Amino acid sequence: MTVAPYKDGVVTNDHSYYGRGCKNGWGTSGEGGSQTPCTDSDAGGRYVTTADGETQKNGTYFNFQAATVGAGGAMDTDKSDSPYTFCPLGWQLPYSGTGGDYDDKSRSWNHLFKSYSLHIGDGTATDATKVKSYPFSYVYSGYYNWSTGRLYYQSRNGNYWSSTVASSTNAYVLYTWSSGVRPANSYDKAYGFTLRCVTRY
Repeated sequence: MTVAPYKDGVVTNDHSYYGRGCKNGWGTSGEGGSQTPCTDSDAGGRYVTTADGETQKNGTYFNFQAATVGAGGAMDTDKSDSPYTFCPLGWQLPYSGTGGDYDDKSRSWNHLFKSYSLHIGDGTATDATKVKSYPFSYVYSGYYNWSTGRLYYQSRNGNYWSSTVASSTNAYVLYTWSSGVRPANSYDKAYGFTLRCVTRY
């Protein structure tokens, strides 16, 4: 399913973007955004490669409301976790946040990354390569901005929703780029980010 880019900054609307933003018109470093349609076979297309050569296909971006199947938009308590996500049965979005049991929850990015000796926070270029390699394989998915109707920074950074609320307007995300990893960044719930589910078992 593909729909046209849609300009809508209303966080409570249940939107996901099935876009074909192509790597054209990015500006000098991705800040220009793209709303140029392309097919999967076009140069650049929607295919992104992990650090160890696995090809993944980008195509769906969710705001926090859609990522949490409607529950997240109404949540406004710091460090509360949505009980529902778009993930398949038996899977969930990772937990995020900092301090307390967010460092220890077995389904949190903090816990998962420490298990593989990643230095989180800003991390290093080595850590950024690790997180873009198996078994994590996070790619530079960029993000979709509902206010501008454009896809930004694909192939330059990766942004992934957690299930954890940071405030009435923001939720925690994993943010990766060429030289670092931040598993507890906070972004506006209206942004269109990608999802990566972890097993509940």
